[in-house]
Amino acid sequence: MFAQKIRLWIVIALSLSVFFAVIIWKASSARLAEDLPSKPVLELGQQTVDLGDLRQGGRIDVAFHLVNRGGQRLQIHEVDRNCGYGEPIRQSMSLAANTGRDWVVSFEPAFETGQIVQTTSFVTSDPEMPRFDLRVIATVQPSLVQEKSQAVQQDVVPVPEDDLPTTPQ
Repeated sequence: MFAQKIRLWIVIALSLSVFFAVIIWKASSARLAEDLPSKPVLELGQQTVDLGDLRQGGRIDVAFHLVNRGGQRLQIHEVDRNCGYGEPIRQSMSLAANTGRDWVVSFEPAFETGQIVQTTSFVTSDPEMPRFDLRVIATVQPSLVQEKSQAVQQDVVPVPEDDLPTTPQ
């Protein structure tokens, strides 16, 4: 009889422990859901990346980290690029609530030299940040092949027209 009472108290204690654990878990889950805004909220890491000095040619992929801190799905769409140095790998992105991903932009300095700023503009479903820009900056130096070509051209000395031999007509 005494052993049955002990078992009954153990069952009651375990049941109450499980019951209160479930209540505490649900309360903390509800609190987390309440902490998220009821709209998408875009959080950007860095918006500009300076690659420093680069040689012409080749391709560099630059990753920008985007996070949705809101409670609804965030839509992001590329709308404009100010120069043709590469294509983003993704044209649009959708982020679930409280998640993040990288947006990768390719930078390909093929023809121009000097400082190049590539700006990509986006629209979002975040009512507080409906538009934003990502920038990649680099100072592009001529490729080694182009430098050698320019050096050869500089070694050629033009001959004045007076010194050219004339052909009889």
